[in-house]
Amino acid sequence: MKSVIDISVWNKWREFEREEQAAGFFRELLEKALVSSPKLMDDLEVAIKESNVKAVHYGSHTLSSTCKSLGAIALADKLKAVENETRKTPPTIRKDLLPAIRAEFDLFIAEVQQEYDSLKKAA
Repeated sequence: MKSVIDISVWNKWREFEREEQAAGFFRELLEKALVSSPKLMDDLEVAIKESNVKAVHYGSHTLSSTCKSLGAIALADKLKAVENETRKTPPTIRKDLLPAIRAEFDLFIAEVQQEYDSLKKAA
Protein backbone atom coordinates (compact mmCIF):
# COMPACT_ATOMS: atom_id res chain seq x y z
CA MET A 1 0.00 0.00 0.00
CA LYS A 2 1.39 3.39 -1.02
CA SER A 3 1.45 5.94 1.77
CA VAL A 4 -0.74 9.02 1.43
CA ILE A 5 1.46 10.81 3.96
CA ASP A 6 4.62 12.75 3.26
CA ILE A 7 6.78 11.25 6.00
CA SER A 8 9.03 14.32 6.02
CA VAL A 9 6.16 16.22 7.64
CA TRP A 10 5.97 13.65 10.43
CA ASN A 11 9.74 13.84 10.83
CA LYS A 12 9.48 17.61 11.25
CA TRP A 13 6.88 17.12 14.02
CA ARG A 14 9.22 14.61 15.71
CA GLU A 15 12.09 17.07 15.43
CA PHE A 16 9.93 19.84 16.89
CA GLU A 17 8.97 17.53 19.75
CA ARG A 18 12.65 16.83 20.54
CA GLU A 19 13.82 20.43 20.17
CA GLU A 20 11.04 21.80 22.34
CA GLN A 21 11.30 18.94 24.83
CA ALA A 22 7.59 18.33 24.31
CA ALA A 23 7.42 14.58 24.77
CA GLY A 24 4.13 13.16 23.52
CA PHE A 25 3.19 16.24 21.48
CA PHE A 26 3.14 14.42 18.14
CA ARG A 27 1.14 11.54 19.61
CA GLU A 28 -1.41 14.04 20.98
CA LEU A 29 -1.62 15.74 17.59
CA LEU A 30 -2.38 12.39 15.96
CA GLU A 31 -4.95 11.59 18.64
CA LYS A 32 -6.78 14.87 18.06
CA ALA A 33 -6.92 14.12 14.33
CA LEU A 34 -8.25 10.62 15.03
CA VAL A 35 -10.97 12.00 17.29
CA SER A 36 -12.16 14.91 15.15
CA SER A 37 -11.42 14.08 11.54
CA PRO A 38 -13.73 11.09 10.95
CA LYS A 39 -16.78 13.11 12.05
CA LEU A 40 -15.68 16.05 9.91
CA MET A 41 -15.32 13.72 6.91
CA ASP A 42 -18.74 12.19 7.54
CA ASP A 43 -20.29 15.66 7.90
CA LEU A 44 -18.56 16.83 4.72
CA GLU A 45 -19.86 13.81 2.84
CA VAL A 46 -23.43 14.58 3.95
CA ALA A 47 -23.02 18.27 3.13
CA ILE A 48 -21.79 17.45 -0.37
CA LYS A 49 -24.65 15.03 -0.97
CA GLU A 50 -27.15 17.62 0.30
CA SER A 51 -25.49 20.48 -1.64
CA ASN A 52 -25.04 22.51 1.56
CA VAL A 53 -22.51 25.08 0.36
CA LYS A 54 -21.76 26.59 3.78
CA ALA A 55 -21.17 23.19 5.41
CA VAL A 56 -19.08 22.02 2.43
CA HIS A 57 -16.92 25.13 2.73
CA TYR A 58 -16.42 24.68 6.48
CA GLY A 59 -15.77 20.95 6.31
CA SER A 60 -13.40 21.05 3.36
CA HIS A 61 -11.46 23.97 4.85
CA THR A 62 -11.10 22.36 8.27
CA LEU A 63 -10.17 18.92 6.94
CA SER A 64 -7.74 20.40 4.44
CA SER A 65 -5.85 22.12 7.26
CA THR A 66 -5.69 18.95 9.35
CA CYS A 67 -4.57 16.80 6.44
CA LYS A 68 -1.92 19.26 5.32
CA SER A 69 -0.51 19.66 8.83
CA LEU A 70 -0.15 15.88 9.07
CA GLY A 71 1.42 15.40 5.66
CA ALA A 72 -1.50 14.23 3.52
CA ILE A 73 -0.74 16.91 0.94
CA ALA A 74 -2.57 15.42 -2.06
CA LEU A 75 -5.69 14.92 0.06
CA ALA A 76 -5.43 18.46 1.39
CA ASP A 77 -5.18 19.72 -2.19
CA LYS A 78 -8.36 17.86 -3.19
CA LEU A 79 -10.18 19.29 -0.20
CA LYS A 80 -8.87 22.77 -1.02
CA ALA A 81 -10.25 22.38 -4.56
CA VAL A 82 -13.66 21.60 -3.07
CA GLU A 83 -13.39 24.61 -0.76
CA ASN A 84 -12.36 26.93 -3.60
CA GLU A 85 -15.41 25.96 -5.64
CA THR A 86 -17.68 27.06 -2.79
CA ARG A 87 -16.20 30.57 -3.02
CA LYS A 88 -17.16 31.08 -6.65
CA THR A 89 -20.16 33.07 -7.76
CA PRO A 90 -22.31 31.13 -8.03
CA PRO A 91 -20.79 28.55 -5.71
CA THR A 92 -20.43 24.99 -6.96
CA ILE A 93 -19.94 21.71 -5.16
CA ARG A 94 -17.43 19.20 -6.53
CA LYS A 95 -19.44 16.03 -5.96
CA ASP A 96 -17.19 14.29 -8.46
CA LEU A 97 -14.26 14.48 -6.03
CA LEU A 98 -16.09 12.82 -3.13
CA PRO A 99 -15.20 9.17 -3.93
CA ALA A 100 -11.49 9.98 -4.29
CA ILE A 101 -11.50 12.14 -1.17
CA ARG A 102 -13.24 9.44 0.87
CA ALA A 103 -10.88 6.70 -0.33
CA GLU A 104 -7.78 8.77 0.34
CA PHE A 105 -9.15 9.95 3.69
CA ASP A 106 -9.70 6.36 4.80
CA LEU A 107 -6.07 5.54 3.96
CA PHE A 108 -4.94 8.67 5.79
CA ILE A 109 -6.85 7.76 8.95
CA ALA A 110 -5.52 4.20 8.84
CA GLU A 111 -1.94 5.48 8.65
CA VAL A 112 -2.52 7.99 11.43
CA GLN A 113 -4.07 5.26 13.60
CA GLN A 114 -1.14 2.94 12.95
CA GLU A 115 1.40 5.60 13.91
CA TYR A 116 -0.61 6.63 16.96
CA ASP A 117 -0.82 3.02 18.14
CA SER A 118 2.91 2.59 17.63
CA LEU A 119 3.75 5.76 19.59
CA LYS A 120 1.32 4.88 22.37
CA LYS A 121 2.83 1.42 22.71
CA ALA A 122 6.34 2.88 22.86
CA ALA A 123 5.39 5.42 25.53
